[in-house]
Amino acid sequence: MSRPSWWVEDPSILSDDDPSFLCEVCRHINFRYLIYESPIAQIVEDIPLGPYSTLLQRQHCAFCRLTKCAIDNIFGVGVVPLEHNGKTVTIAFSTMLGSAMLDGSSPKVLSIKIRPSGINDDKIKNPEIQVVPDGSWLQGTGAGRPMQPSEVSSQLIFSWGVFCRLGVFGHSNGPSSTKSPHPLPSSFRVIDTKDNCILPVKSKINYLALSYVWGVEKPGLRLMGENYTDLCTEGSLLRFSDGIPQTIRDAMELVQKMNERYLWVDVLCIIQDDENDKMEQVAAMDRIYGTATLTIAAAFGEGPEAGLPGIRPGSRSWIQKTENIQGLSLVNRPKNFDSIERSRWNTRAWTYQERVLSSRIVFFGEQQTFYWCSHLEGYFSEDQDSKPIPRQPRSFRHNIGGPLPLKWSINIVTYKDALEAFTKRHITMAGDILNAFEGVAQRLYPLFRGGFIYGLPETELDYCLSWEAVDDLDRRRDAGGEPLFPSWSWAGWVGAINLNWKERLSCIKWVNKEDGREYSTADYRAPSTAFADETRTYQWLQEWKETRNNSTFHYFSHPDEPDTWFLHPTAPEAERRRDLRPAYHPTAGLLEFRASVARLSFKDWRAPDGLGSREGLPRTLVIYNDDGEVVGSMSIPVSLLCDIRENNRYSAILIAQTTLNPELKEMRARRKTNQERPVEDGICKAGPDEPALSEVQASAAPNGHQGDTHEALDQAELLVVEWRDNIAYRIGFGYMHVDDWGTMEPITQTVLLG
Repeated sequence: MSRPSWWVEDPSILSDDDPSFLCEVCRHINFRYLIYESPIAQIVEDIPLGPYSTLLQRQHCAFCRLTKCAIDNIFGVGVVPLEHNGKTVTIAFSTMLGSAMLDGSSPKVLSIKIRPSGINDDKIKNPEIQVVPDGSWLQGTGAGRPMQPSEVSSQLIFSWGVFCRLGVFGHSNGPSSTKSPHPLPSSFRVIDTKDNCILPVKSKINYLALSYVWGVEKPGLRLMGENYTDLCTEGSLLRFSDGIPQTIRDAMELVQKMNERYLWVDVLCIIQDDENDKMEQVAAMDRIYGTATLTIAAAFGEGPEAGLPGIRPGSRSWIQKTENIQGLSLVNRPKNFDSIERSRWNTRAWTYQERVLSSRIVFFGEQQTFYWCSHLEGYFSEDQDSKPIPRQPRSFRHNIGGPLPLKWSINIVTYKDALEAFTKRHITMAGDILNAFEGVAQRLYPLFRGGFIYGLPETELDYCLSWEAVDDLDRRRDAGGEPLFPSWSWAGWVGAINLNWKERLSCIKWVNKEDGREYSTADYRAPSTAFADETRTYQWLQEWKETRNNSTFHYFSHPDEPDTWFLHPTAPEAERRRDLRPAYHPTAGLLEFRASVARLSFKDWRAPDGLGSREGLPRTLVIYNDDGEVVGSMSIPVSLLCDIRENNRYSAILIAQTTLNPELKEMRARRKTNQERPVEDGICKAGPDEPALSEVQASAAPNGHQGDTHEALDQAELLVVEWRDNIAYRIGFGYMHVDDWGTMEPITQTVLLG
């Protein structure tokens, strides 16, 4: 049997007291070949090191020592067991690409595999080992970079920021800055780290911004009306230093180490007991973070006392071991960017907008720092000398969690990505959810050429009504238990939502509140000169370029802004008719439109057993027509099932048509009612004849297929609503074939959606 390419048949054997000594297993491995010469296909091959218990006995071997150190650093000393469920834990490793250079030109990284892991958290990435060549610092080699585990290099952070601002990363022809064209608030303030006081800003300055979590309790020292004058006095922050949380103190120290002077921190730069000041600053978050020279993200710990690891000597503790193996300096890597994604900082709603609104961010993790800017693909890490790759135009999926792109991304896709990431996060004060999204809405304004209504873009409002639940939802309520925000807005619900990115034909017409005139969102997007003028409308549409990406989804661009991509042609707001805005009653939060509406019934429904033990997914129920045929499915949150009553009024509202998903196509093809009515747990009874639970699980929902407008739009998208006092309130979302919609005996009526 032939040996693999990395096998060394007759290796030299060093004295076992030599620091570079390799054991009988490791000396047969050609590490130089694996790291520098192996083909990309090599990454699929695991190289066994044997049982973990045996590896622990081979600590006289340089690579076995380094492997143990890498495992201990990621999981903790002694955490990985020797056996798991009666099976011996074994260790292997494979090569992986060490940077974003997919051609394999950069040195490869060695990824340690533990099988079976015995670690409950399968989201933790494998420990890694990399080569650290001499002299590698900011040369873009893609190789490893030596670190000081106990202290971060402020010089490296400074260099990242300066190189970005000077265009050294090669992004001069890339998208412009994400900064907002609007000025900062007139009441904008910063911390002057030199004079140790709060400074009202009267002219343009360079400043850094801090993003962190407040924790269970509010930070100690806060800017209030009563101490405002004192804190604006030179040296005042030194007198109150005991009340300043460690994270803020560390950020102030970092600012000075980077030869900067000013820092923005919410708790000390917004008057906390002045609601007017709060609202002015909240509305300007896109400008505050977008204008900052650099955002410092404190992505470690549970609150403001955690500090920034590595700013103070000894404030981050991990061991990096260096071993000389076959003439190569190999080191274990610190925890990677996954530690940032898993941090508490990354679960909070407020920090989401702080992350995506920033032009440049330095993330402080438990073991290393990372740098991310709006010009680049990916991020830089403290332990790797990565080659910068300028961001490229793409019609879909920008870096999730990266800065919101103002160019080279379809507006609805940017919104979808932001919305899905944001609704996964948590917020302490339920009523703050839209405030925490306000900066994102302000940033997205030029992409939609319009404002937002309860978190939905008004120029694509009908399209965005088709959001769906990912997991179970709860109605968002105030402290008194009253619902907050309209039911048609995602802001009215607690839980993750999804907006399927696909072609849609709107099926609703807005109703003018004054004269009852009906019109579409497309009418609102068009310039006022084109309204009711087919010739002018045609001429205006001809100005737009339509592009289709590989998935056949289309988007539009205009010669005036060729790098700004729209779902539909949209005229600038100043050129549109304001009286054609979506019919919205701001006081009551009602939408008014004409649509096709069909009755739904939940006959003989009874409370299911075990309803309190939620399974994490919305209940998927079948929809029957009056002939007892299964025609579609709908999802209703578990939290609302107990409120369903036979005598209440329920309806389905046809809001859009889209391409048919395979599951619904199969459902319609079978058309055998007895195959569609299994009774499971007696949980839900829907339909005119008898109760049933749908066999169509959550997987039956459309899978995000991006339809072609040349395909038939055969799938009806439905809002499931409950009527109270002649106002419809959303309780779920459903689907059926458009031909089956006719069997539901729908009528066209005016709907007030609350």
